[in-house]
Amino acid sequence: MASKPLRFHPGAQTEYLRSLRWYRQRSPIAARNFERAIASFSDAGSTPAASTIPNWEFRRGHSCLAILKARPFLDTFADNIHVKAAALTLADIAQLSVYLRKLNTETRCMEDVAAHSCRYLYENLLQDEGSPACALVRFFVTHPYGQLPAELQAFARSVLRDIEPSPAMRCLTLLGTAGEMPQWNSRQTSRGHKTIPLHSEKFVTAFPMISNLLNQLGLEIERVVHPSADFFREQGGRSFNVFHVPSALGSPLVPAQADFVVPYRIQSVLGFGGLLPSGDIFAVILFTKLCLSQDIAELFKPLSLSLKLAVMEHAQQVFA
Repeated sequence: MASKPLRFHPGAQTEYLRSLRWYRQRSPIAARNFERAIASFSDAGSTPAASTIPNWEFRRGHSCLAILKARPFLDTFADNIHVKAAALTLADIAQLSVYLRKLNTETRCMEDVAAHSCRYLYENLLQDEGSPACALVRFFVTHPYGQLPAELQAFARSVLRDIEPSPAMRCLTLLGTAGEMPQWNSRQTSRGHKTIPLHSEKFVTAFPMISNLLNQLGLEIERVVHPSADFFREQGGRSFNVFHVPSALGSPLVPAQADFVVPYRIQSVLGFGGLLPSGDIFAVILFTKLCLSQDIAELFKPLSLSLKLAVMEHAQQVFA
């Protein structure tokens, strides 16, 4: 709420509290967004013109307060939709797409898009009892080594060891992350996946999860290692497949079995992504705590385009 106390008309207070309860049932974030929206219209002595805000009715008590009278307009503040991942439908995907698509206007850089999209998917894909369906959600993008921040260049060199990196060498770089452990909620606190140099096709195949991610998405490893604008012109308009590991336990495609898969009960892994005009790619990977069928995995395809539109808006400003 606003720092100074609000005084409500009795009828307005009833409507406000009813609406706030409704939002709190959906999520704390939705409730907070609603409170901020109400507070923004509660300046003492000043009320926005009713003609500029459709579906609002203004009541005067001791202070001016805009009170929502139409539930559909309230929905614009409730970005969190909370869907059951195991019973996902196309209608659910359509709602998720709306949020991801509008990130292009609500973020300052590609890193913001990555962080917001990971947080949104983590909070809104749920298990049947209401807890997050994912233990971890991560967003990666390929980016030239020479344009990485200094600390990421140092990390890439530590992975390459004796191999000298070129400025144009692509690195699969962690740009956003959200998960159940505190250290999984910032790319800076990642230990082993801050950036992975894609030095050569042979080097990439040493990372089974990455090579299979690219293969299942339908991308040639050689074209990812050596991207070009021609690649985008040839393939940019196509719809890519999804990466899907239905059973993560014991799978050679999912590393860190003892440290990650087993203790955090990872059941399936799902990935989707797309191609950017530079020839670089982006990919979102979800490590889920429930088994996802191939049919459910296929439903994630449309999210690639929505997220791609947001990512492309910030092609010139990658890092915060």
